[in-house]
Amino acid sequence: MTGRLQPCLLAAALAVGGSVQASPNGPPLQFADFTQYPTTNNSTGIDAADFDGDGLLDLVTANRDTNDVTVLLQRPGGGFEPGVHVPVGLFPRYVIAADLDADCDQDLATVEGDGNVTILRNTGDGTFVPHAVIPIFRGTWLDSADFDLDGDIDIVVTHLDEDLKSPGSGSAKLTIIRSVGGSFVASGPWTIGRWPRGGAVADFNGDGWPDVAVANLSSNALSIMLNDQAGGFAPQIWVPTGAEPRYLTATDVDGDGDTDLAVIHKLLDDMWIHRNDGTSTFTVDNEDKYAVHDNPHGIDAADLDGDGDADLAVCHVGDAFIDLMVNDGTGSLHTQTIPAAPGSAHVIAVDLEGDGDFDLATANGWAAQGHATVLANVTPQGIAPAACVGDINGNRMVDFGDLLLVLARWGDCDQCVACTADLDGDGTVGFIDLLSLLAAWGPCQ
Repeated sequence: MTGRLQPCLLAAALAVGGSVQASPNGPPLQFADFTQYPTTNNSTGIDAADFDGDGLLDLVTANRDTNDVTVLLQRPGGGFEPGVHVPVGLFPRYVIAADLDADCDQDLATVEGDGNVTILRNTGDGTFVPHAVIPIFRGTWLDSADFDLDGDIDIVVTHLDEDLKSPGSGSAKLTIIRSVGGSFVASGPWTIGRWPRGGAVADFNGDGWPDVAVANLSSNALSIMLNDQAGGFAPQIWVPTGAEPRYLTATDVDGDGDTDLAVIHKLLDDMWIHRNDGTSTFTVDNEDKYAVHDNPHGIDAADLDGDGDADLAVCHVGDAFIDLMVNDGTGSLHTQTIPAAPGSAHVIAVDLEGDGDFDLATANGWAAQGHATVLANVTPQGIAPAACVGDINGNRMVDFGDLLLVLARWGDCDQCVACTADLDGDGTVGFIDLLSLLAAWGPCQ
């Protein structure tokens, strides 16, 4: 049995409870018991970054019922300092960390149900101060990327249309917030589906430009927004999916060099893998549909066992479990279940301990006291494929996507960000890097 659950086996499989189910492909993933760190109330979003410049990853949560974010600085030797609560707008759903003012530290942005995106500037030591408020009508999700490849980090946000009587009654919008001379300017919007609840940023067609995928809860469909190579988007590509898609993550599940989508659905408690053919055409077969626990609310992808392929973690607000979907190397997933804190609304996979493997962190709400929860990965790690010179976008191919990234980053490297296109490490992206890429053209060995 591959872990794909047929309907008649669903009840029995989910009745296993908190035990870890062994994978037929090898030993189960191993995570330590979860540790919780208090936030405020109803934490629904979480992100990680080094906020104070000490080389350790810190955490931040968005707390919907107290209208703030909680910053948790990691202590040397492990654990986190008591949280510092920073006010933002009303009903913050998610929070992201990114260098939004190009000063080489990690700032914060929240998307809020009251109609704003709030940006908090990092003073350099992990202290955050108000920086900007951008009006956005009833935002639902946000992320960041350099959408126009100008060297500045932009923000993408999904939000409702002001003319709608209810969230699912009509098409919603997607807006880009650009950094321009220290100020932030909204551009767009572009039309997407009804009631967007989650999204992902990735290059779906291999042209080297960041695209966006959005899960539209009331449309039972995804909106694929391809970058028009001017920092905007072409009209949406409509991809049908399961009932009430709540969130999604972008990763190469089947190892074929392009970016697929893993989508969780609230109504039937399942996850679908939409496989990408490399041109942003997505398909899903019956064998790519997996049962998960009650009311899945967040999903992330990472190589959890260190064997070189993408695994998945799904958290739930209806159950105190995380479902781990372990990849067998071909894109077939085997389900394991581990105990988690109740009310896990958002999950991220990140190496919090700096030991080379991916841990899990969740935002936990739905109770009088919110928490950030950490599950340390103690799985013996396999041997991942060696790094491939020239594979800048990490798809195990040296191809046009990598070539476009070299051309887009031509010239001196930005001191604030990793210069992945500088293949010879001389601080400049130039002809030597271009020749190195062309010499490595083709599949990674």
